[in-house]
Amino acid sequence: MFALSANCLFVTTMPSYGYENGVSTSQLSIVIAATSTCSVVSKVLNGFIVDRKIFSALMHASLALLMCATAVLVAALIPGIVGNKLY
Repeated sequence: MFALSANCLFVTTMPSYGYENGVSTSQLSIVIAATSTCSVVSKVLNGFIVDRKIFSALMHASLALLMCATAVLVAALIPGIVGNKLY
């Protein structure tokens, strides 16, 4: 449920934020499309894993948190993905 609300919040607030910061509509549409695609794929994979009961609920939540943290670190370390660099 949180992922759904976070994606909806991103899609509804990002256009105005992008407009204020000079982001073009084509760049913004690519980011929103990529975010929505990742959301759909992750929901399908999550449903498959939960239905198969491959992991316990605690292991499932731990792996999801680890993957999210890894994605954030990778996005922060690769120049050009985010505006600010860590180094």
